[in-house]
Amino acid sequence: MERFGKGSAVRKHVDDYCVVDLETTGIYLRSARIIEIAAIKVRSNEVVDVFNTLVNPQCTIPADATAINNISDEMV
Repeated sequence: MERFGKGSAVRKHVDDYCVVDLETTGIYLRSARIIEIAAIKVRSNEVVDVFNTLVNPQCTIPADATAINNISDEMV
């Protein structure tokens, strides 16, 4: 089965990588806006840096999104 729009699996162990996480105002690509960006940098299997910032989406954050990610309009 061919997978479209998906990343490929890592088939080897890596010691250096970054993990990125986004929180959004919803689940629909056409209307969701980013409200938080977070990243963790790992080198030699140790966390060496952490980044986290809130982003003002220039719209109201829906209550159902706030219930999931605990980010409110007042926070951004």
